[in-house]
Amino acid sequence: MRARWLAALSLLFAVAFVSLGAALAVPSTPTPASASAQDRFQVVERENALTTAFQGYRILTSNYVDAPDASVLFKGGWDRVHASLKDAGLDLEVTAPTDEATFRASMRLALQLSDGKLKPDDLALTAISGMARSLRDNHTAFIAPQYWTTVQTGRAVQLGFMSVRTMQGLMVYEVVPDQPADKAGLRPGDVIIAIDGEALNSGVRAGSAREGVPITYKVMRGDAQVDVRIMPEQGKQPTVRSRMLPSGVAYLRIYSFFAATQQDAVRDYMKDLDAQMEALQRANPAGWVVDMRNNPGGNEFLAAYLSAWA
Repeated sequence: MRARWLAALSLLFAVAFVSLGAALAVPSTPTPASASAQDRFQVVERENALTTAFQGYRILTSNYVDAPDASVLFKGGWDRVHASLKDAGLDLEVTAPTDEATFRASMRLALQLSDGKLKPDDLALTAISGMARSLRDNHTAFIAPQYWTTVQTGRAVQLGFMSVRTMQGLMVYEVVPDQPADKAGLRPGDVIIAIDGEALNSGVRAGSAREGVPITYKVMRGDAQVDVRIMPEQGKQPTVRSRMLPSGVAYLRIYSFFAATQQDAVRDYMKDLDAQMEALQRANPAGWVVDMRNNPGGNEFLAAYLSAWA
């Protein structure tokens, strides 16, 4: 168990610093003498991304408690990369790689094909995520740099809704109160069919929200089409929310067990949880619903603290 956690932590810290290492030691890749500066920059950028992907692979193979099958890791990484290409409307049909040489060749093709549509670094991190997932181990996971920053600070650029892909589009199943989506009028049950004028079935990806850059979602609401313009905001990640349901049942929504690394963050989380649980108990509920859908986990002490209320 300890070795598995060490593998996950080593992978996390290596990815955080690999960009600096790549910048200091750029792989020597021959380019035509006539290539423009932009062409040379793109080649270096792609090779740096490839270096990042292999850095993740080597950390997994050298730190994992059992020696993993390299072909499984490479296939897992490639499957995720291939899915990302398809989501972006890009078609690349190659035999799934089984070793370093075929994986390197496949990744080079993917990086060239995705130029201008997907960032090379993002494709590399996607490959590492696929490798980690291919181990099918609940104690080994890849945490991307952006998400790790959220874990450390408890803050992120927020949209404030959750959705699941369906045949029609992205069906919204939850809108977080007082978050940007709620303020813009998005509702549970809405089906997103286009983002900023591009239909989802045309290969457009949901992408990452940027603070202050509005996103217009075209949604199906019943038989009508409605445009919902959401302005992403920087804010604290939601953690706990509660209310009494009309049937007299207490509803407790636990978004995560993450507490920021700042001083007293864990104590503040506990105070918030205590206040909401006590308010629900005063209502003398007929039953309880503890909703932890899409809860990614976090601080095991906070998880245990919640269970102590049971």
